[in-house]
Amino acid sequence: FRSYFLRAFLKKATETLKYASGNYYNNDRSTGAVVGQQSFGGGGHSGTNDKAGAPSCLYKFTTPQTVKQTFVPLKDWKYPYMGYEFETHE
Repeated sequence: FRSYFLRAFLKKATETLKYASGNYYNNDRSTGAVVGQQSFGGGGHSGTNDKAGAPSCLYKFTTPQTVKQTFVPLKDWKYPYMGYEFETHE
């Protein structure tokens, strides 16, 4: 219920400020941005924070995962230090 009003407010604010400001920042830092030139918050190596136009900005919205796939069947699951004393003999 609250999110509906928040979305409605942000939509109205976006429509109202569409032509009123050079850059409109929603949930992002605007520190050091030069309107119309550096929408990412600074030029070159300015600052240590992530910039909106930089590839590192994607880490805000994603979670990196590592996936390993092998097509060779597993022959043995034991580590070399385990030796053969752990095997069961019938």
